[in-house]
This record gives sequence, structure tokens and C-alpha cells, in this order.
Amino acid sequence: MSNRLDNLKKEGILGAFITPGDIDIEKTEEYILSMIEGGADFIEIGIPFSDPIAEDSTIQEFYIKALENKVNTDTIFDCVKRLRKDTEVPVVIITNANPVFSYGIDRFFENCRLSGVDAIIMPDVPYEEVEEFKGEADKNGVYIIMAVAPTDEDRIEKIVKDAKGFLYATALAENTVEDMEKLISTVKAKKDIPVVTKDESFKCDGLILSNEIVKLIDRGMETKAISHFVKSYK
Repeated sequence: MSNRLDNLKKEGILGAFITPGDIDIEKTEEYILSMIEGGADFIEIGIPFSDPIAEDSTIQEFYIKALENKVNTDTIFDCVKRLRKDTEVPVVIITNANPVFSYGIDRFFENCRLSGVDAIIMPDVPYEEVEEFKGEADKNGVYIIMAVAPTDEDRIEKIVKDAKGFLYATALAENTVEDMEKLISTVKAKKDIPVVTKDESFKCDGLILSNEIVKLIDRGMETKAISHFVKSYK
């Protein structure tokens, strides 16, 4: 089963994050298309959750607004389904495990496939627990994007071996730029797979624009300006 992320280039990758927040879903779709027009190689969409892991206060506030506006998992699936009429750019969903459990693992991944979602990131699911989701994800051709951080090399090797699409590099509080550069070199020595990050302090194959876009949207920036902002990173 093919996956749009298989066609992702190996370097110079640009991802763009969005969550519905306090804007309506139609405007969200306009923003997504503007980010693609600006050169985003994939779109990362956050499913609103009351206690998101690994997100800063700005994105947490947007999630709360989205929940107040009754945005849920089905809203996101419907959004992606409509986007698929206009674009084949890969779409990655980021969410905690709880919304997936609540929705039903089999139903969740089936609707990923039916709507056109290519992959999912679950920051609160460590590699050791991903097996619970892997069967349904594989069945529906949906990649589970794994995070990799500077830990022991045996664990890194296991993560890299199973990785599909790309790997998401995350730094722990004690990690230095040198630690992250060593991590990326270790990954590259084991597998030819892109490594992306949201952290601009070290060089990766790709960068996900996240907080920056959310803040611009919060300020009421128009779609054309968002497109220009994304393009400035190309």
C-alpha cells in the first residue's frame, strides 16, 4: 500500500503545523492550502486534546479554543477529506494516545485511510508501546512517525529499524547541539530516512514550522501572508 510520505525528498524538507484553534474549519483549510502554496512539503494537523504532551502554552490555548468550538477527531478527518480534492501533499496528524483509544483504534486508522491521512505522531506513546497501534496502522497503510532522542544506541537502533516516512528528532532538557548532531549521524548510519525537527538550533533534513504559524494565525494574519512566511523558509 503506497504512502505519500514515500515520495518525500531526503533533505530541505519543510513541514507546517496547524490546529483549528479559534478559527472556523473552512478558514483552517484556507490556511493549509496557503501553506502548501508557500512550499510546505507536508502538513501536520493537531487533534485538539485537553492535556497535550510536548506542546507549549500557545498551542495548548488553541486546543482549548478548538474544543470549545466543538472541533473533534471527525472534524479533522472531514477537513482532510475535503483537502484531498485540491492537494496530494502528505498530511500527518499529531495527537495523544487517548483520543485514538476513545475513538477506537481500528476505526481511527480506517478513517485515516479513508480521509487521506498519511501518518500519525503520538508524542506520549514510547517506542516500547507502539505495537498496540501498529497492526491497524499497517493494515490501513498509515505510518506511525516515531520520535528519536539521544538515548542508548540499542534503543535508537530499534526505533530506526521500524521507522517509516521520517523520524522526528527531539532534544531532552540536558541535550546539547552536539548531542543532537551525533544522534542524527547515528540515525543516518543505520538507515536512509529523513530526520525532521521543530527545533532550529541544530541542523536536520527538515524543519516543522509550528508555534510561529499558530502565533501568526492568532494575530489574524491573512492567508497570503502565511504563504509568504512559509516560503521564507524555503
